[in-house]
Amino acid sequence: MKLYKIFDTATGLYSSGGVNPKWTKVGKTWSVRGQMISSLKVYCHGTYRSGKRLPPDSWVVHEFEVANPKSISAKGLVSTP
Repeated sequence: MKLYKIFDTATGLYSSGGVNPKWTKVGKTWSVRGQMISSLKVYCHGTYRSGKRLPPDSWVVHEFEVANPKSISAKGLVSTP
């Protein structure tokens, strides 16, 4: 399984995606490559007022390989008072 994140090498932060992405240490993770590309296209096409633009050269896509994804019970992760 592959996961994707948009990284800005100039700031060391990850994108939240969208027209005006926020940049954080965690950012957004996409599990489908096409959805990540769609997010880049949304940025590129912008809004009616902003017009078309290209991502800066400092933006790269980090691709992570998850070898053996596991499902675990959510109940085991939370404790009740």
